[in-house]
Amino acid sequence: MSTWRQVVYARHDWQEVKTSLATWQALKDNPGEPTAITLYAEPRQASGGVLLEAFAPFRFNWVTITRTVGSDTTVIRDGENAALNNGGWIGFDYEAPLGVDMFYTATFTRTGNPETVTTNSATIRLEAKGYGRAWISNAVDPASAILAWVDGLDEIERPAEVGVFDMVGRTLPVVVTGTRGSRRGEVRINTETLDDRDALWGLLENGDVLLLRTTREFGVGNLYLVVQKATEARVTRLGMFPKRRFSLEFVETSSPIGRLVSGRDNTWQQVLTGAADWQAVKTQRATWLDVYRTPFAVG
Repeated sequence: MSTWRQVVYARHDWQEVKTSLATWQALKDNPGEPTAITLYAEPRQASGGVLLEAFAPFRFNWVTITRTVGSDTTVIRDGENAALNNGGWIGFDYEAPLGVDMFYTATFTRTGNPETVTTNSATIRLEAKGYGRAWISNAVDPASAILAWVDGLDEIERPAEVGVFDMVGRTLPVVVTGTRGSRRGEVRINTETLDDRDALWGLLENGDVLLLRTTREFGVGNLYLVVQKATEARVTRLGMFPKRRFSLEFVETSSPIGRLVSGRDNTWQQVLTGAADWQAVKTQRATWLDVYRTPFAVG
């Protein structure tokens, strides 16, 4: 399956495409071979993710995508040894931290040959969508993400198992300690409408590990957590006002294992399935950018 940018990179002239390709199938089957390795990263503030597109000549079969923030490098979800299709791969990073500089690296490999090539994206920054806003989601189900108004994240504790034993004949006790535990505390989130309230309860319903992504000012960054207790309270005593404040008691945990089961952004597949036919694309979209930004499935 070809991707938007792959076709654009290989076939630069929109007029040439319209006159030389008669059908959708022709475009799908002939996206053109990338002539160089490329990794494109585009922050998408509205959806809270980063669009990633990697391209390499057809002799390469696989690509691994990593994200680097400072000295920390992480393989993105669904980005390890991902198969290239017609020299291209497209994906999204919905676990990218907010408000920090980062870049991505694509490592391309080929089956049965030790050849490996690597390229970096430009340095980008995914900004928060408004002051005090944070994304909370199921890490493997980004479509469930909620843009939350964080009202408070005041106290964080990290307990440790410690045994203190007084010994006969010793002034000082014997102390046995273990590794200090993960962070835990309470985060308060405000919802403005009853729909927002219901969406948050839906996110909390099955007890999955959640990802809270906050800006640097909150002091916790990306926090994978399990909510132990959730409390909903009215902000005002008047029943007609829908605003609610949630208090979520949480324990920090590790990132869950699993592939993405949903997304929040447009894909090339939406264009292929949403457009009536190839003629509709040629007549209703004036430029490649129009095709890219406005998939038929969403208007």
